[in-house]
Amino acid sequence: MRFLYPYILLLLVPLSLLLVWAFLRIRRDKKMLKNFGETELVRQLMPDLSLRRKLTKDILLIAAGMLVVVALARPQVGSKPEKVKLEGVEMIVALDLSNSMLAKDVTPSRLTLAKNIVSRMTDQLANNKIGLIYFAGEAYIQLPITSDFVSAKMFLQSADPSLIAAQGTAIGEAIKLATRGFSSDKEVKKALVLITDAENLDGDVEEALRAAKEKGILISVLGVGTEEGAPIPMGNGEYLTDEEGKVVVTRLNQQLAKQIAETADGVYIHAQDVSGAVRLLKKSLDRLQKSDMSTTIYRSYVDVYYYFLIPALLLLMIDLLMLDHKNRLLRRFNIFDIKRDDEK
Repeated sequence: MRFLYPYILLLLVPLSLLLVWAFLRIRRDKKMLKNFGETELVRQLMPDLSLRRKLTKDILLIAAGMLVVVALARPQVGSKPEKVKLEGVEMIVALDLSNSMLAKDVTPSRLTLAKNIVSRMTDQLANNKIGLIYFAGEAYIQLPITSDFVSAKMFLQSADPSLIAAQGTAIGEAIKLATRGFSSDKEVKKALVLITDAENLDGDVEEALRAAKEKGILISVLGVGTEEGAPIPMGNGEYLTDEEGKVVVTRLNQQLAKQIAETADGVYIHAQDVSGAVRLLKKSLDRLQKSDMSTTIYRSYVDVYYYFLIPALLLLMIDLLMLDHKNRLLRRFNIFDIKRDDEK
């Protein structure tokens, strides 16, 4: 299922808060009635009062509102799944999420620049496939190879050093993980884009590069940052310090980044701005001869908003028919009351 206007779903937030408010209001009213007098006395003075009915009506109205919001977001389901052939390459982006990527020696920061480059690149990938790997002191696959660029951008926006507890720059592990993450189709061309400041490398990088090279994976290295460097912001206006209390300055290790690219017969790009980096990266990927790839897509989508709108209308009808107090007319026909002995 997908939503044609997903931003409308944000209206569910205030409706959820309204539901909480309804429960809190009932609790408040119950306390007020207890302060007013004994329960039996209050019942005699206000025989038509029903807090439970009020709460039920509120819940019905809010639930109907939520269903209407979902309906307005235009939920759709794919009606015709088909396997189609796409001509392109598989690309995995390995993004460095070490704390040093928060440095602001490039605008607005190393990490933000890197994310903007990848985001812009996905707009130009057309029929290619993409995967995401995050690494710092360890590496993990965030998004397996897919043609779903919307999901790729969504995961990319949330990329942050806080996602990985172990700090460092495990490029070797990221390369090994990427090598295993590509499809087994030998005909499909594969590209790995490493985005890093190449500082404090961990693990055996050369062995990982050799394995990737044997599988014909084109490796491009995007170096982010400057050789002059910058301090690492840690929040609250403070910067990372060493054991002696001195501010740590992180620098782009261009020499090492270039060495990685050369060892893999790849390309090194010093990422200083989005447009320039994307242009050079695209030029690098164009070296690969595009191959046929199969993927499942939906040719058409069908609206299913009525699955939510019809129940919403039913709830509204029930809410309108239900009184917020006890029905006096029905109370006259209370056939279950047994007269007391003293009333005979």
